[in-house]
Amino acid sequence: MIKTFIVLNDWMDERLSKSWLSGLACDLLYTHWAANGYVAVDKSYKCYWKNNNDLCWPELVEDNPDIDYDPIDIHGWLTFGQHLSTVWGYIKKAYLELPGTSENDDVWIFGFDTNHYWDNQSEWTVEKVREETEHLAKQMEQFLK
Repeated sequence: MIKTFIVLNDWMDERLSKSWLSGLACDLLYTHWAANGYVAVDKSYKCYWKNNNDLCWPELVEDNPDIDYDPIDIHGWLTFGQHLSTVWGYIKKAYLELPGTSENDDVWIFGFDTNHYWDNQSEWTVEKVREETEHLAKQMEQFLK
């Protein structure tokens, strides 16, 4: 089982508007932060419970010299990898809005963000984040047992 979803970063609007950094934070929000992309996989994928950095840079994995996968090539690298039971509220909420999901799902969620200094919302639109998330899902197929 593999599921893809994105999280619009408008969840930060209210939080940041109340922050002492509200002016700077809002500038950052509207300059970057269009959305983040996520892929959830179950135990039928051998990347389940893997460190997200190991998937991008397998040559740095010291305890596994027999790497048998291609590095994940995604915007800004994978910046997230956690079990559903430990993810932050807005990620869990977005996952649970997908059809056929449950809070008891045993899935590992990998993701990337668009909050890098070179990012901007005109280049990283919501649609482009969706496309990049689908690109991530296609790369994850190599881990299907």
